[in-house]
Amino acid sequence: MEPGDYQVQVHLIECRDLKGEDLNGLSDPYARVKVMNRIRKTRVIKKCTSCVFDEVLYFNFHDLAPSKIAEANVEIAIYDFDTFGAHDLIGLAGFNCGAIHARPDHELYRKWIGLVDNSNKDDNGYQGFMKISLTVLGPGDEQKAHDVDREYQEELDKEMEEGGDAGGMALSG
Repeated sequence: MEPGDYQVQVHLIECRDLKGEDLNGLSDPYARVKVMNRIRKTRVIKKCTSCVFDEVLYFNFHDLAPSKIAEANVEIAIYDFDTFGAHDLIGLAGFNCGAIHARPDHELYRKWIGLVDNSNKDDNGYQGFMKISLTVLGPGDEQKAHDVDREYQEELDKEMEEGGDAGGMALSG
């Protein structure tokens, strides 16, 4: 890694099997992403336990030392929006920017990740799953161009072969 400008891209694709936080057994999920004390959020999707966000959040950092980006973390938290009171954490996952940058093409691409909530002793195990892509680009890095339509069709075909579940889920970051 070299000193200079870096961009962290977080593509929140979809969530499945989220824990219902509301009395009706559903949630109103949104994602809150934090990178080096900068926070971005997705829109709220009402009354569901599975949803499609398909939103890319960009974080641009200028003149960073290599150690700063290598030690930075991406925290993705899925919350249940509440009109009154605090929003309920459904679950979260974290990733190290240096580890993502070291991957082929500097990305974690279209992977299922398990969401955990370690703050609540009653919430054991996974509280749902999210499909994401993470990219960390620095000086001189080129972003890989993907054939999204072809790759999406391959994912659908694979899921159908595996019984329609989110096969191949990565359960931790």
